[in-house]
Amino acid sequence: MYKMVMVSLILTMLCSCQNVEPLNVKSDFCRLAKRTELIGGHASITYTWKDNTRTGDGTITEYNDYGSITRYIEENGHNYTFEYDDCENFCRLTKKTEESTLGDRIVTNYTWDGNIQTSDDGTITEYNDYGSKTKQIQGQRISTWQYTECENFCKMVSSSAQEHQIPLTETKYNWDGNVQTSDYGTITEYNQQGHIIRFQMPNGHGYTYEYTDCE
Repeated sequence: MYKMVMVSLILTMLCSCQNVEPLNVKSDFCRLAKRTELIGGHASITYTWKDNTRTGDGTITEYNDYGSITRYIEENGHNYTFEYDDCENFCRLTKKTEESTLGDRIVTNYTWDGNIQTSDDGTITEYNDYGSKTKQIQGQRISTWQYTECENFCKMVSSSAQEHQIPLTETKYNWDGNVQTSDYGTITEYNQQGHIIRFQMPNGHGYTYEYTDCE
């Protein structure tokens, strides 16, 4: 469970959370400045920025002016590039390229019909008008996400997955202001722009996050 949650958190941190009003504004995104462990010595990583490029933990992450990732380079040199077609309400991904240090190259293309995205492999993902996933069909697996409001950012209240019409998982989330608590005890706190500022596992492990340029 810990590994699954941490992978989900990493994906969340890599994805830009859209500020709802206005829907999408150039150069108006929170820039991660520092990550600190909650326990275990409170080790921290400080990130530096040059224009829209972030470094500091051995990786390099480049963003467009809307806060969506355009390139991500791992410590080992493995890298990903992302291309978008439209950022009117949220940036719509049209192409992802993955390149390894051995020269392997995987390209995935995406097409759009309104807020519905279809990838080369047949995966269908539906989004709301704020760029938050609401449904995904991947083979026989169906995942759904529900939200209670999108006043400042979309607050997820449930997520579920089923495969071959057999329920696999369902998680409920409760909210107190901008603090979200899940069924299994994780606590996630967000700023007003919808970016994570604290993530805590039931065992106390987790991180806090600090940002700049969130005005």
